[in-house]
Amino acid sequence: MLGTILGLIKSFQAISVADPAQKGALLAQGISTAMYATAFGLMVAIPLMFFYTILQSQTNQLLDHLEEFSFKFVKILSEKG
Repeated sequence: MLGTILGLIKSFQAISVADPAQKGALLAQGISTAMYATAFGLMVAIPLMFFYTILQSQTNQLLDHLEEFSFKFVKILSEKG
């Protein structure tokens, strides 16, 4: 997100300050920076979301097993006591 915002800021600054002949090139550079930052962010975020989903699923399974065993343990203790 930060790179995208910085690229857009660069683009708007180019429009407000630059010579009219250079505005197009400076605007394109700023937008290019924003697009590269967005693409890199997506390249990082999508695989991380995939791994997060896998880890979250494994965590939930582990918690389910722990809960099941704790109930069995409490049941065994209450039967003996």
